[in-house]
Formats: sequence, C-alpha cells, structure tokens
Amino acid sequence: QKAVDFIQLLRHYEGEWFNQQVELADWQEWDIIRPLFGWKRKADGYRRYRFAYIEIPRKNGKSVLAAGIALYLTLADREY
Repeated sequence: QKAVDFIQLLRHYEGEWFNQQVELADWQEWDIIRPLFGWKRKADGYRRYRFAYIEIPRKNGKSVLAAGIALYLTLADREY
C-alpha cells in the first residue's frame, strides 16, 4: 500500500495533465505495483521479486509508472 500511496502523491509536471496528481489505473496498481512491492520473504525480509519485465503498449502511461517506481525506490523504500 505504501508504494501505491507514494506514487499517487506525485504530480505531472508538464503537458495536458500539468499539476494533477498521478492516478494509477486498476491494472497498474493490482497487476504491477502491488505484486512487486507487496510480498517479502519472512526469512530475510527481502522482496519476492528481484527483477521485473513489464511490457505495455504505447500511450498507456509507461513513463509515469516507471518514474513513480524509480522515485519510490530512490526516496521512500528504505532497502539497500
């Protein structure tokens, strides 16, 4: 939930959605963000996945989603 909340706090910085908050589509939230950040192994606390290959067609918010993930991992993740 933390990753979803963080990404939805971000704002668009140019274009037709300038200064509006990022709103994740249901498939972005439930099929990409929650599986990537939702599970951790009990033994060592590391995430279930180390790599993710995400393929999305044109004009479906790839850049915004990738930027949100990168910012979350850089600023709010607290994992090395």
